[in-house]
Amino acid sequence: MSTIKAANLQNTGSGDPVFKNSSGTEIGQLINGWALCQDDGTIDDSFNVSSVTDTGTGRYRVTWTNTQSNTNYAVVATIKFVSSGNTFFCSVVENSTTTCLVRVCNDGGSDSAQPFCLIMKN
Repeated sequence: MSTIKAANLQNTGSGDPVFKNSSGTEIGQLINGWALCQDDGTIDDSFNVSSVTDTGTGRYRVTWTNTQSNTNYAVVATIKFVSSGNTFFCSVVENSTTTCLVRVCNDGGSDSAQPFCLIMKN
């Protein structure tokens, strides 16, 4: 088994780097962006996220630093924590090549300001 240590990994083409097994079969790819955010839209930490705007109770517009090649990307959003007595859910309700809109609501369907985390892969 070999170990590669490098400061940078770059694809020689125009796409993202991919990981392959010894047979040449693709076994993984890197994510295109992620963010850990507070309930007011403050970004605690992120990659490829230039801003998060609180657009209303429980609604956050995430702006990507690098425009996505199309709108066919997957975003997984989750709650950072759950307060007692309430279950909260995250969903992405709209997306474009430059932004996505995250909605956070409680189990009764009411929008709720809560910290959240999201991961995006195009």
